[in-house]
Amino acid sequence: MSLSGGRPAVTRVAETASSWDGAPLPAYPAGRPQVTILRATIPPHATLPRHTHAVVNAGVILRGELTVVSDNGTSGLSAPARVSWSWSARSITAKTAATGRPRW
Repeated sequence: MSLSGGRPAVTRVAETASSWDGAPLPAYPAGRPQVTILRATIPPHATLPRHTHAVVNAGVILRGELTVVSDNGTSGLSAPARVSWSWSARSITAKTAATGRPRW
């Protein structure tokens, strides 16, 4: 294969075995894997409904800030260019900052 403009470059952006709150990620379930990529835009001052994540998911905040709060009160802030990993049998909610619209 011939590439114009030089050789491709690959940089590992993130790798972890822990969720945003430090909890270990679960083992992969049996069966055929599925990968879904979403883009989300959340308005400023928004609070997402309390929910759970049945499978591991990851996001990168492109702009704005998003604070994730678990049902036990643990919270974590995601800011631009920060990768956030999540899986939780516990319910979580998320709140956006006053400025900017968080974009995944």
